[in-house]
Amino acid sequence: MKVNLMLTTKYLFISLMAISLSSIFIKTVSGHIPFISNDTHNSAQNSLVVYDIAVSKVIYQKLTHDSPESWISFEANKGDILYFNLGIPLLEELKNFRPSIGIITPYSQTSSVDSLREFEVFPTLDITDPKTFYEPFTKTNSWTFTEHKFNIPTTGNYSLVTYSPKKQEGKVWVSIGKEERFGPSDWISVPATIPEIRKFHSSSIEPAIEEPESTNGSYDWVLLTGGITICCVLLFLLRRLFIRVFSLLKKS
Repeated sequence: MKVNLMLTTKYLFISLMAISLSSIFIKTVSGHIPFISNDTHNSAQNSLVVYDIAVSKVIYQKLTHDSPESWISFEANKGDILYFNLGIPLLEELKNFRPSIGIITPYSQTSSVDSLREFEVFPTLDITDPKTFYEPFTKTNSWTFTEHKFNIPTTGNYSLVTYSPKKQEGKVWVSIGKEERFGPSDWISVPATIPEIRKFHSSSIEPAIEEPESTNGSYDWVLLTGGITICCVLLFLLRRLFIRVFSLLKKS
């Protein structure tokens, strides 16, 4: 009986440790899945393709003289809900930058932003006091504009195109979806993008101070890999504990 009590106590302790570490680990990796688009997806023909619009993701884009538009395409089913929002880095040089975003549906009569109908365009020109947003995982600050909800009217291919009605140049990010779900591959890829995301949020006028590589997300990387390692060790110990408990139960 004494042995069983000790084993039960040990089992409960290890279980609580596993639950605590898992909750910390899950909290650390929760958030948007990042895509670094920059100015490479500047037309409908080479748009950035994303999947599952319900899953939370953020696309970092640059609007330049040579690439005044940035395109995202996806497939959606009738009845799906598309949540999307625009944001810009909280930088003095971008305080007057007001990009717009248009949606191209299977019913759209054109893929030109100049010919989009009023209900297909979501402007930000009328927003004079955008909200501020701090992203704790990447430690970046942004201004955010109105979140939009679009009910998918029919199954088919859709596109979101970001552009500036005033032909301004600047950096903008587009968030899509609300569900925070990370796969195993994201645990590796997400920490690796942190330096790029921080660079995206740094000033283009005044060179950002280069931080040692050890501070650019390496702590998060160590925390993630360490969390996985600890969880694996705990699972191994739990397996051995279960085997011993079952062996004792059989003998009794």
